[in-house]
Amino acid sequence: MVQTPRARAVAGIPNAAFGLAYYAALAAAIPLLGVSEVRTAALLASVGAAAFSAYLAYSLLFVTRMPCVYCWTSHFVNWILPFLILRS
Repeated sequence: MVQTPRARAVAGIPNAAFGLAYYAALAAAIPLLGVSEVRTAALLASVGAAAFSAYLAYSLLFVTRMPCVYCWTSHFVNWILPFLILRS
């Protein structure tokens, strides 16, 4: 699945590169979630990632129609993270 054109949805940059940068930034923000600005930024980033995952999941189901356990795992994580940040 990661070899299709849809695996580079924005400006030809691999979706995985966005994911790596996002998860690294979120991991760095975890100790600072008590700071309201950091928490707000992390929440907004997680909601954006969840929305992007919804777009990619739609594409996976209805456009490429290919199975990808890695992709669905990432989507699930992205959909759960906003709720976890809200609960922290």
